[in-house]
Amino acid sequence: MDMDECFSNAGIFDARQEERLHRHLDAVQCNADGAVCLVSSSLAGRVWDGCLWVYAAPFGQEERDELENQCSVATACHPVSAGLSDVVWCGKDTIAAADDTGALQVYRFDGQEGVITPHALLAKHDGMATCIAATTTSGGSAATSNVLTGGADGRVVRWDLASGQAVEDVRAHTHAVTRVAASSTHSALLASCALGDRALLWDMRASHTRPCTVLMPGAESSSAATSLAFSVDDTMVAVGTVSGAVNVLDMRTAGSPHRAVLSNYSHGEATVTRLAFASHQRGYLASCGDSVLGHVVDTTTTSNGDGSNGGSVRVTKMSTTAEAVARGLAWSSTGVLLSCGLDYPLIKVHIA
Repeated sequence: MDMDECFSNAGIFDARQEERLHRHLDAVQCNADGAVCLVSSSLAGRVWDGCLWVYAAPFGQEERDELENQCSVATACHPVSAGLSDVVWCGKDTIAAADDTGALQVYRFDGQEGVITPHALLAKHDGMATCIAATTTSGGSAATSNVLTGGADGRVVRWDLASGQAVEDVRAHTHAVTRVAASSTHSALLASCALGDRALLWDMRASHTRPCTVLMPGAESSSAATSLAFSVDDTMVAVGTVSGAVNVLDMRTAGSPHRAVLSNYSHGEATVTRLAFASHQRGYLASCGDSVLGHVVDTTTTSNGDGSNGGSVRVTKMSTTAEAVARGLAWSSTGVLLSCGLDYPLIKVHIA
């Protein structure tokens, strides 16, 4: 069944507003209660627009679901006049999204009424806002009101949602920022990477003239970092590259020339677009990218004494197809892995 037809039959859409779950699904995130927010964008037609969706209880208990077949009814949706590139929960009822105009859009979600209400529109980037991250606790909820955005202008901006002000503005890269990540235990610690550039670890308490450490040099085009993520306990940081390689570094030696590589593996020759550590199981790392919907490894498992080939034991692999273009990846606190992307439905897999 066609996905648009499937949702229309489920009664989600208002025909007058023509609100649709576009086929370009850019990002997905879960909050501590298991609610899922999803951002979609149109990829054809005269208007480049998007939509924010929230599913309070989107899935059943099957081991694997596809949103296309599930026909789950959205709790709330909110159309946007710009494409949305990334999204993050900031607690249980606040959602922040990065859009193609360079703005940070902040929304309030009322689960009782099933309503998404615009709260703030914050602009700082000269160009589209490409990625977003929030400071989180180990439980998956927001610890502060701080949100990070990366932009096509190479800048990383730190926002205080309470005041609506940009409290930090760093010219981090010379190219478009592809991913930002925030430490869950140190509010001043963040990481960023950019197209054709290095992966950097920043300490916002230090001078803004240079990064505190270089996680990946990105000296060669094949080693350019495209995605990164902190582990829940901040003992590890994972960096994905344009060649499909994933390196998991020990945070204690991440900036050293002799940095400890706890694990390294490849999920194929395609670019890594998203990395996510699980909160329900230490060491479980999920990755996705071009032609890879989802790939999970246990980074605590090593195949030799020095750990250089760790993580070679695959927990599960969703799918690898030439047609797949994965963009979003998220874990729930109960071990559900979600993957979404271009022209395929949101997919759910239970990971024990």
